[in-house]
Amino acid sequence: MAAGRYTPDRDAAGLATPFDRDASFVLVDGIALRGGYAGIGSPNPDARDVAAYVTVLSGDLRGNDVGGYPNSDNSRHIVSALGVGACTVLEGVTVAGAYAHATAPDVLSRSGGGIYSSNASLRIERCVFRGCYASWYGGAVYHSGAGTITIVSCYFEQNTSDRGGAVFVGESAQAEVRHCTIVRNFASDRGGGLHLGGGDGGGIGLELHLLGESTLLRCLHSHAGGADFRGDGRRSDGGPLLRPGVDGSAGG
Repeated sequence: MAAGRYTPDRDAAGLATPFDRDASFVLVDGIALRGGYAGIGSPNPDARDVAAYVTVLSGDLRGNDVGGYPNSDNSRHIVSALGVGACTVLEGVTVAGAYAHATAPDVLSRSGGGIYSSNASLRIERCVFRGCYASWYGGAVYHSGAGTITIVSCYFEQNTSDRGGAVFVGESAQAEVRHCTIVRNFASDRGGGLHLGGGDGGGIGLELHLLGESTLLRCLHSHAGGADFRGDGRRSDGGPLLRPGVDGSAGG
């Protein structure tokens, strides 16, 4: 994808349903969606630099967000990954301005503002997640069910939810996080940066691997701090291994 701002309610021809909050960029099994290209009109349209040619997948459907905070008329899920396999990739894009909330009291409507991932094996690399909101779980990223989500060299900032301000990984799910920075995210209940192991704990079958120099900074929640582990895991700030029923949740 070339540099620019894209909203999921419009396709390349400008068609679709304008301002449709339920519209989403749906990842296709085995396909890589990559941003950061110079695009048509540039001396070299195929030139790629994700910092210079910023590709934004935006949930701000009406262009009326102020100060980086999403409005209630924004997309519920900017990106969806449903049942895709391990060769599916999202790379080199900025995901911003989601608002996952609805009157219906269900996980689908109220979780995963930036990315909603279910029963998927997905690789997310060199992406920025900023200003995404979910009233329940995973302001930026929600992942549950079978499959492993791999997040590499990503930056999470100012994302908000009830649990897992930046990332929520549900029970029986697997996640691998490498070389990521998670800063200034907030959860009103647990896990300002990360919540791992289901909505009410348990962590059955949960596997988390925090590898490389991942950083968790100034992420807050109302109980204790930046990370809430509901299964075995290692804190991203280099803290102790957390043991269910022994260490509880951890700040960061």
